[in-house]
Amino acid sequence: KKSCVVFSGLTEQRLGRVLDALREEELVVDFTAVLTGEHRNWAFGALVNEMEKEEAEQAEKKEE
Repeated sequence: KKSCVVFSGLTEQRLGRVLDALREEELVVDFTAVLTGEHRNWAFGALVNEMEKEEAEQAEKKEE
């Protein structure tokens, strides 16, 4: 299983502080997302599927 945290309504500065705190506590989060107008109304599963797809595409690019 993979972990996922979805953020909404945070300023960029506040989001940075939250992500820094997660790293400082050595909490492993596989996926993080910030809701945008583009995917605000997506089902959670669709959002996770998109993140998994993007992860696979990035891994494929690294292998090239």
